[in-house]
Amino acid sequence: MPYVTQLEVERAIGEKSLRVISDDDKDGVTDVDVVTGAIDEASSIADSYLADYLPIAAPSGALKVAVTAIAVQNMRLSRDRTTEDSRRAYDAAIQWLRDIASGKAALGPKPVEGVLDPGSPELEAEDRIWDRCVASRVL
Repeated sequence: MPYVTQLEVERAIGEKSLRVISDDDKDGVTDVDVVTGAIDEASSIADSYLADYLPIAAPSGALKVAVTAIAVQNMRLSRDRTTEDSRRAYDAAIQWLRDIASGKAALGPKPVEGVLDPGSPELEAEDRIWDRCVASRVL
């Protein structure tokens, strides 16, 4: 599951920068397939470190920043346009994911078996004690 969208990546690095690092066919337009592929790859890399936390119902802001940094660096590397800043952001993102995997940092509570989202409403209820029969006796 991708943890960021193309729009989020664009907001992080700017429209022009995203166009430059993703425009494979040199038509001056951001290549959606390149960006989607980079996001999917970065999300898979994150998943490999976050196995104990899967499935992730809603990615945290920190996870989105990490996946964005990985996706951007991978696009820059494949086009030989890497920068020192993007390399540092990538290294920090990978280190943060390693820290989570080793228990030095936390993404949040680990999912509980049988519970998809701790904040979701309960869909099962106890037997009804108020029904038409009870209502007719009261009214």
